[in-house]
Amino acid sequence: MKIVIIGGSHAGMMAADELLRIAPENEIEIYDRNLVSSFAAEDISAYVRGDVDRLTDLHFDETSIKNSRKVKIFQAHSVIGLSTKLHQITIVDKNRSHTFTTNYDKLIIASGATNRLPIIPGVESENVLVARSFRQVEVLQKKILASHKIAIIGAGRSGIEFALAAHKLQKDVQIFEHNDQFATHYVGNKLSLWLQKQLSQNGIGVHNRTAVEEFQQQADGSLILKTNQCDFTADLVLLAFGFVPSTTFVKNELKTQLDGSITVNEYLETTEPDVYAIGDCASVIDKNSAKKTLATRLATRAMRQAFVAAHNVLGQHYRFVPLQSTSGLQVFDEWFAQAGLTLEKAREWDYQANLVSYEGPWIQEYGEINSHVVVHLTYDISSRKILGVQITCNQNVSQFASIVAVMMQNGNTIDDLAQADILYEQGNGMPLNFLNFVAQRAVTVERSYGRDQPQINLN
Repeated sequence: MKIVIIGGSHAGMMAADELLRIAPENEIEIYDRNLVSSFAAEDISAYVRGDVDRLTDLHFDETSIKNSRKVKIFQAHSVIGLSTKLHQITIVDKNRSHTFTTNYDKLIIASGATNRLPIIPGVESENVLVARSFRQVEVLQKKILASHKIAIIGAGRSGIEFALAAHKLQKDVQIFEHNDQFATHYVGNKLSLWLQKQLSQNGIGVHNRTAVEEFQQQADGSLILKTNQCDFTADLVLLAFGFVPSTTFVKNELKTQLDGSITVNEYLETTEPDVYAIGDCASVIDKNSAKKTLATRLATRAMRQAFVAAHNVLGQHYRFVPLQSTSGLQVFDEWFAQAGLTLEKAREWDYQANLVSYEGPWIQEYGEINSHVVVHLTYDISSRKILGVQITCNQNVSQFASIVAVMMQNGNTIDDLAQADILYEQGNGMPLNFLNFVAQRAVTVERSYGRDQPQINLN
């Protein structure tokens, strides 16, 4: 059987790797539009800030794939057409400006996404950059080292990561966001204010409710940013407006969402037989609502989808477990982690939701030990099910968000979390974990309103 994979980043390479492991007799072809395959784009900020020495270190381990006679990797090859009726794709070899077709028995689309470019006058200026591909990051690194005033446009996760990276390089960093909130897909109002405070107190200029209306290039290469508030100058501008799925070649062949992402079912099958879609090019249903798709893009999602698709291509029937956007981020000397819905998002999705918070130590504090943690728990009032959690701490407690993520996948309630058996290690925790504390507080709040009907789902 011939399996064709479109895209050579996390999802595509992981799918090929899993296919080799479980069914090495199949023929696999990978078509990658980039010159460098398996590039780990989510680690770009680590390279920019100097934590990774070589850009070539940012890659998925593809040793088994390159050493296999059954796998052929075609780099600098862009797929421009798809015929599901003929089981055929059309490809441009950019090295030779040559167009050709190839057939498939099974097709896995892992074409990823590209940077969203705003319609702003001057956006084509040479010092207005995006960073997603290997080559783009090479250019960015050279320019950021040669610049002093750096402007980041967009305060989502990637924008914040780039702002932190540039600040570590001792640059003058300003970050602009047209919304009130920062990281709107990840945090609620409370955590947005926390993020803005952390950035501002550590010397990064924070500009929310600020829309950039024009970039004016100056003779010396610098830029004037015309905004709805006032004008700013910068040596370099980095755009972080999010991403657009790279799916133009599936037009009229596969059903897509409004944002261009390919519609898939719970088995990652598209609307045509023998075609699967994974990673940033595919739509993903949120765990908390079968009618809502996620706007966040994480490597963990791509890798898990690759595993599922590889098995399903071979005739198995693995269901992809819906996501909850579990993630974490270090912000200077503080850590942030989250999973699931914020209170605002839950109410937007028509939940009768509530939020309770706990603030206090997470380790028994003796002497000079300081372990301040703040946790916000969102839950559905009627079912008492957990909907989301957000944690900030001066220690790295990010993995505790994973506990809540798994409990949400299991449909657990605040009553379950109130009693959950969470590891206690003497000297490195509390006999009752802060997650137990916040859930018990939620139970008490519900009792105060006369809603005292516990729902225990844990066995």
